[in-house]
Parts: sequence; C-alpha cells; structure tokens
Amino acid sequence: MSRMNTSDEKQTLSPAVWNGEGILENKCAVVFGAGGSIGAAVAREFAAEGARVFLAGRTKPSLEAVAEQITAAGGKASATVVDALDDAGVNRYLDDVAKQAGRIDILVDLTGPLASDYGNGKVAVELPVDEFMTALTTIVRSHFITARARGAPHDQAEIRRDHLRDRKPRPATCSGRDRHRRSIRRDREPHREFGF
Repeated sequence: MSRMNTSDEKQTLSPAVWNGEGILENKCAVVFGAGGSIGAAVAREFAAEGARVFLAGRTKPSLEAVAEQITAAGGKASATVVDALDDAGVNRYLDDVAKQAGRIDILVDLTGPLASDYGNGKVAVELPVDEFMTALTTIVRSHFITARARGAPHDQAEIRRDHLRDRKPRPATCSGRDRHRRSIRRDREPHREFGF
C-alpha cells in the first residue's frame, strides 16, 4: 500500500498516487468522525491511495486541520461539521456529497464519545446505568443512522439500482424438493461436470 511520507516536514502523497495507481483512485470516501485520531488517520490513508475525501465531524478546527494536511500532501479533501446523531443532517450531508462528487463509494463511521465519557477504566458493576449506556446511545445510534443513510439512493445510478431491486421476483420453475433432489444428484456425481 502506498503511504504518506512522514519523514519530511511537509508530507507528500506517494508516487503511486501521482501515477494514478492508488487503489482508491477516482473514488469518493466519506469519513464520519474524521476530526478524531483514528478518523483522521483513515482519511489521510484514503487520500494517500487517491480517494477524494469528505470529512465529517462535530469539531470544525479538527476537521479543517485534517483537510489542510491532506491538501498540503497533494490530496483532495473537504471538511463539514455534521452531527452523526442527527438523522436528517446526515441525509442532507450525504445528498450534498453525492451532488458534488457524483457518487459515494466508501462511507466509514468512526464517531464515538471520549473514553472518559463512558466509564472507560472503571469497574463495570460500579458504573451508573446512564454512563454505561453512553457508548450504546452514541456509537450504535450514529452507526445505524449513517449506514441507513448510505443505503438510501443519493445519485442517479443508485436510484436505477433501487428500481431494479424493487422488482417482484419471478416464481420458481420447480419445487424446492425437486431442486434439493437435483443438488444431491450433482453432489453424488461430481465427475460428470468434468467429463469423467
């Protein structure tokens, strides 16, 4: 995999990206939680592999710093403040990204509370219920919202695929029992396929 060069003060993208050989060349990646350490690292790696990266999170200065690092290294990134717990906001944001980029190829949700917010390091049986539930009400909720929003069509190609997916299935031409018998027969006679 190509990586950003960390030995120089000013990072540059690897030669593979300049040659158009990055594995994510011409892909559009959305990273929720891109202002955090893990989200920022993932976003930088996506950019190093050639993706156009859309950074989303709640902290504008962190997002802008990551976007500046990516663009200074020769990548393409834009940052937007989005709360991943806001269902309507996430849908609006993904609609905007799809309009700008034409499609969404990758979506990663790396959002979550600080470890200190959900009792990390404390004995579980001593945690108040509300503190224990913090991780569930934030991480699980945001992952559900972003995954569901990504499943909704945001561009014309996706709308066409959804149209095909909504067609009614055709009735089967033989009963389940007949299909089962045929599969058993094939399993017993595996060499017939190869002409033995």
